[in-house]
Amino acid sequence: MLFSYSSPVSVMSDYEIKAVNPMDEVSKIRPALHKRPSHSLPVVDDSGILVGIISENDLLQEPKVQISLVDHNEMSQAVEGIENYKIREIIDHHKIGAVSTKYPITFINRPVGSTSTQIANMFREHKISIPLDIAQILLCGILSDTLILQSATTTDVDREVAEYLSGITDLDIQTLGKEIISAGSHIGDRTVSDVINQDMKEYKEGKITYTASQIEVDNPFEILGRKAEFLEELEIARRAHAGLFSVLLVTDITKLSSYMLIASDEKFTPFVNFPKTEESVYYLKDIVSRKKQLIPLLTEAIEHFES
Repeated sequence: MLFSYSSPVSVMSDYEIKAVNPMDEVSKIRPALHKRPSHSLPVVDDSGILVGIISENDLLQEPKVQISLVDHNEMSQAVEGIENYKIREIIDHHKIGAVSTKYPITFINRPVGSTSTQIANMFREHKISIPLDIAQILLCGILSDTLILQSATTTDVDREVAEYLSGITDLDIQTLGKEIISAGSHIGDRTVSDVINQDMKEYKEGKITYTASQIEVDNPFEILGRKAEFLEELEIARRAHAGLFSVLLVTDITKLSSYMLIASDEKFTPFVNFPKTEESVYYLKDIVSRKKQLIPLLTEAIEHFES
């Protein structure tokens, strides 16, 4: 009769270890990895089947996910977990923020009205035919970003590319543009949170953080009539971002001017020197671009506040 003096696996097993899922974020499982004596954890899928093992040594390897940043270049505006990815390239038309990469990358940033303009021209520069559906999307992007080529950010390059894409898609620029603006301008029963967050961007000026949202409408009084609700939601956004202030730029597409609603730290309020229509509401004549017109004005106000 044979006897085994080797310990069974069950004796060596640790039943208290909690497995992780392949979709769990590295930042969340890092503490658990550090606490385990083996510095490793089992990885199981949604069915509970083991698919691998992750250890602290794996965290030292370069990330396998590579991404491109399009239409933004500030880390605060990027996808969650951006620090775990390898940035391959940036294609943008906004001001250059605080961005740092470990390796040299392709960085294309041109002062045009829409990043869609740049994407379309990249197809052309590389002599690649633009598929019909992509051409339609790019044309919509240009017309939306430039308020049908009327915004202060619009350049001759945007106009030329829009005409080029119009020829490919057989879509009339004015007709399509009006349909796009009209579709996005109806507030209806939408919540204030939805309106404010649909196009919100976080900005940093030195140690100052703030958010700026924008919506284009054909009737700004739909929003102004619900001012209290919007200001309350802006205050929530301000506190969530630990910001000095949060603004909503309500652009009137019929008059090509805007109203600005702002929730701010009371210390900053005296530095907002725009024409005031009522408490926390300002009228900005001929201002339609957040990037090229509003942000420089807010930056100037912040500089006066800090001086």
